[in-house]
Amino acid sequence: MLKILNRPDVSPNLKAKVLNSQNVIIQSIDQIENLDVKQIVFSSNHILQNWNNVFLYYDAVEDEEFDDVLIDFFNNPLNYEVLCETDLQSDNSRDTDFIKMISGKLLKCKRLDLEAYKHLLDSLPYTYSKIDYDQLNDEMLGALLDKKVLSLSADNFKGLKNKGINFSTRLIEIHQTKFVETFTELPLEEKDWINILKSSLITVQNKLAVIEKIDDSIIINSASIANLVGSIWTVDSRVLFRYEVLETIFKSNTSVEKRIALLNVHFPNLDNAQIQALTEKLGEDYTKLFMKQHKPVFSYKAFNIDLFNQLQERGLIIRYEVEDKGHSIRVFAKYQ
Repeated sequence: MLKILNRPDVSPNLKAKVLNSQNVIIQSIDQIENLDVKQIVFSSNHILQNWNNVFLYYDAVEDEEFDDVLIDFFNNPLNYEVLCETDLQSDNSRDTDFIKMISGKLLKCKRLDLEAYKHLLDSLPYTYSKIDYDQLNDEMLGALLDKKVLSLSADNFKGLKNKGINFSTRLIEIHQTKFVETFTELPLEEKDWINILKSSLITVQNKLAVIEKIDDSIIINSASIANLVGSIWTVDSRVLFRYEVLETIFKSNTSVEKRIALLNVHFPNLDNAQIQALTEKLGEDYTKLFMKQHKPVFSYKAFNIDLFNQLQERGLIIRYEVEDKGHSIRVFAKYQ
């Protein structure tokens, strides 16, 4: 077959017919002398699917871009499902610059079918901290993120955010452990924080680890962020807030139970005036706890018991009594 394919007196059409009539695979495209015949071999899929043959064919074409024959070869499932099993560096005869060049061309090649693109990304031996996002469509960006080809960097974050905030949030979700350690290096804005705190993919533990480290002003200056922080915070968390942060959370969060839990944990760090101010921000009958001769009644809940115990210890109420067969609590406010 090689002798026939390399004979100059046999027409290309006849070579193609003979090749397609045989169940034969050419082991190396270098065994074919003429470029036109190399293209026939690739087009007919009678070439061994490996990166070495791809590189040799690319060299022979002498074009900076992948030609139609190579694009069609890449888009064939019979080929990309084999190529994706080895990375581009499996051909050790190629230097680093060549591998980087081919990797870059694959990464930004819009002519690849999406499935082919996804599979061939598995062959890239690199992760990228910076790329040209103008050359990539949304489907390609989604594939790059899913395949973890993009590292968590300021350049990637900004580039992805310019394409849509969901892309930049996805980058953080993928690299959330690193995000906890390096988030100060990213240009995060209010919308970014809201998306991060709302994300169902970022764990509560990682969210709390970030909340523990972020500047208080981020929470204080945004009611939306303060509300989310209050919702995420858990009783067993080590995260403690300054009074100004607590005040903002109390103003923005509507959950009485969550706010009382926050207050109960922070009692040791607050003075009486601060405790009273935060308790009054709970609204409802909690505002009557500090009104003379008032005896407001509350539902019997563990968080209320904890609150009233601590208020009594601080001398901010006289006492409380359990009533209605254990279903309610009456609190006796101080008379003076």
